[in-house]
Amino acid sequence: MAYYTTSYTESDLEQAALEWFEELNYEKAYGPDISPEGEYPERQFYHDVILKDRLRDALIRINKRLPREAIEEAIRIIEVPRSPSLLINNKAFQKMITDGIDVQYRAANGEYPTEKVWLFDTDPDRIGNNDFLVVNQFTVVENQGEKRPDIVVFVNGLPIAVLELKSASNEEVGISDAYNQMQSYKSAIPSLFTYNSFLVISDGVNARVGTLTANEDRFMMWRTIDGDDVAPSSLPQLEVLIKGMFEKAGCSTSSSISCCFRPTGSICSKYWPDTTNTTLPTKRLRARSERRWMKGTAKSVSSGIRKAPAKACPWYSTRANSC
Repeated sequence: MAYYTTSYTESDLEQAALEWFEELNYEKAYGPDISPEGEYPERQFYHDVILKDRLRDALIRINKRLPREAIEEAIRIIEVPRSPSLLINNKAFQKMITDGIDVQYRAANGEYPTEKVWLFDTDPDRIGNNDFLVVNQFTVVENQGEKRPDIVVFVNGLPIAVLELKSASNEEVGISDAYNQMQSYKSAIPSLFTYNSFLVISDGVNARVGTLTANEDRFMMWRTIDGDDVAPSSLPQLEVLIKGMFEKAGCSTSSSISCCFRPTGSICSKYWPDTTNTTLPTKRLRARSERRWMKGTAKSVSSGIRKAPAKACPWYSTRANSC
């Protein structure tokens, strides 16, 4: 059980967050330990942001009937960026999540069939096919710049969330500083965010979640753990957010919050529909959100992932639409 107080250092908050993830049965790793020079390296270079062995093993478990050649081709497609633009690459990846990846491989009979490779297994009975890892102090070096986000969440070896934490004990530092730090990460190490679904910022007292293109005022509280009831105000906001958004079993017990891409002036933005105001329990949010989708507020091009059940984890159910 993670203990919580309002007088702590940034490292105290980081450790509390890691313990909350451990309570969700996430595996935990220390960034330097799995770095290229670490005791248990899981990547070859500091610019690598995918934990390839974990990705490969998960894809093999999820796509059992496909040969190794198909899995390796899917990994190649995931790794190769589509564009110099972070947002275009992120949008392409979100489409891979929702639609799967079409791959061709040479079969034993000499033919080249096309098969679908799925990145996540959303069946509640097979949630164990996925790999859940939380890493603190994960160093990334890119374009001669070096950054080390506080916490990165990996699912199947893919960095789907980044958490930036600040200490409430320093009156000169607040949640806005965490937001600004996140923006500097996006500029300096954009490859880490190619596969991102959520950004989380906290100053220990306040905790907010948003998307790649969200302004600070669009980062929102997450108010429910079980998807039914608003969590007690006595619980730390960051604990509620972590346990509400990243619960593995949420794939069968919580409803989804949909993200999409839409044109905003001359640019494309990634956003949660206004119906995902997280002051409401997620089951009510989904009902309102789905009505909006049906009325054409946003144009969805995918009905789900691996024929996922209606109730699914938020980062499994991200939708993409054309900008």
